[in-house]
Amino acid sequence: MQKSLFLTYIFSFFTVVCFGNSLKEAVIVDSTKIEKGFDLKYLPVIYYLPETSFAFGAAGVATFRFSNQQKRASVIQFAGLYTLKRQLILSSSFDFFAKGEDWRFIGELSYYNYFYNFYGIGKETKKENFERFKLSYPRFRVGAYKKVKEELKVGLLYQFEGITSVGYEKGGLIDKSDYVGKEGGIISNLGFGVLYDNRDNIISAREGSFVEFQYHKSNKIFLSAFNYHRLSADYRYYMTPFSNITFAANVYAGHMYGTVPFYDMFAIGSDSHARGTSDRRFKDKTVMLAQLEARIPIHTRVRLNAFVSTASVGNGIVSTFKNRYTKSYGLGLRYILNKKDLSMLRVDLARDREGFNFYFTAGEAF
Repeated sequence: MQKSLFLTYIFSFFTVVCFGNSLKEAVIVDSTKIEKGFDLKYLPVIYYLPETSFAFGAAGVATFRFSNQQKRASVIQFAGLYTLKRQLILSSSFDFFAKGEDWRFIGELSYYNYFYNFYGIGKETKKENFERFKLSYPRFRVGAYKKVKEELKVGLLYQFEGITSVGYEKGGLIDKSDYVGKEGGIISNLGFGVLYDNRDNIISAREGSFVEFQYHKSNKIFLSAFNYHRLSADYRYYMTPFSNITFAANVYAGHMYGTVPFYDMFAIGSDSHARGTSDRRFKDKTVMLAQLEARIPIHTRVRLNAFVSTASVGNGIVSTFKNRYTKSYGLGLRYILNKKDLSMLRVDLARDREGFNFYFTAGEAF
């Protein structure tokens, strides 16, 4: 196990132990009777990674309902982190309903001053070519969906990332390349989406399906520095056939064409896609991914998750099918903060053929 992985585990565990009393105080106020209302859980975070050194901050999740007619809770997840390498992350993602569940807004409002892993573009990149590049930018993403029938919604999408420059290593892959976006460039995309969601809980579903199709168009008309198209499809299915053990499946596919900046290409290897594969280990214009997970309760507030995934990227749909697929697997624990809405803390340890990776965050992977 790598030193950074070991230290990350130690400091994440230290955080939970040291602040366990305050966390316990927060969760005992749960109610299974109140429909309308607001609930907030948060805790300090300390961790260590080579690209960040020591990082300090706080993370949390808020769940709420505007009315008693809203069956599923709205969710906001947030984090504020600062590292000893002078990196800053102010991140918030949201998924909330309005007018009962007639309207749904899904998105993110964040600011990043961060180093990103880079190994090159394509599926056959070499691990030893690893380098990092730095981006400082605000991000705003939103999908505004309107109900058209039962759980079916359609909506408008917008994405903005105010990237004006890229900091990269002298003599590295990016420096020697002619990648689109090497000198930076604002991303501003407009699009539309179709969403079907009949899950019983949007944070941690036990039954139901989630299907989302998205199309984005990047163009100078929208003040973007690039001209390209982005399509994606996300399918998730959940079932709990016996003994409260939930099985979850996810298939994700995406394709881009045009002058795509290298930092906006699809990537595999994250806390939600292909856990176990190093962060952004493979990236390209097309991605295909499948993952399965078993969620097993072992205590009132604790669950054990076992998962596997397979994924690949390519320069097009045909090449992605032909390319070698990366396989990964792992185990994780979930600590339930709110029994009603199932907001939670997540710890996962996973690996692929290149080694282990550790994840400590909030909410399920999918």
